[in-house]
Amino acid sequence: MIFHSVDLKRVLEGGPWTYDNHVLLLHHLKLGEIPNQIPLFHVDYWVQIYDLPVGFMFVNVGKQLGNFIGEFVEYDDNNNSGLWRNFMRIKVRLDVRNPLKQWKKIRRMGGEWSLVKFKYERLSNFCLWLIGAYRLIL
Repeated sequence: MIFHSVDLKRVLEGGPWTYDNHVLLLHHLKLGEIPNQIPLFHVDYWVQIYDLPVGFMFVNVGKQLGNFIGEFVEYDDNNNSGLWRNFMRIKVRLDVRNPLKQWKKIRRMGGEWSLVKFKYERLSNFCLWLIGAYRLIL
């Protein structure tokens, strides 16, 4: 149990948390909620986006890419403070029942297509195990 609101915020926002390299899905239980009826399907991950064309390192591009990957949560402005940044960093809420997206083709208006790649930070092995678990259930 967590008793202080500062600790609770750190736990809920500081993840993803793992145990033995398996992701822990957490939920702040509110008064009246029944624990075994809480759907634990979502987890927030920081995603690095590589190979963006010049001029694409903006929040609105991050939101669009985040919503393609899952559900956009946050854009890391601190990542853009350096002169030689080579990736965008966003936080995305992922549904662990869906496969991870690895890349997306994007295009400048009237320009060439580019392939941007996604790298998930602190990724555990939940995706590999989840696929096997669904096969056993079906």
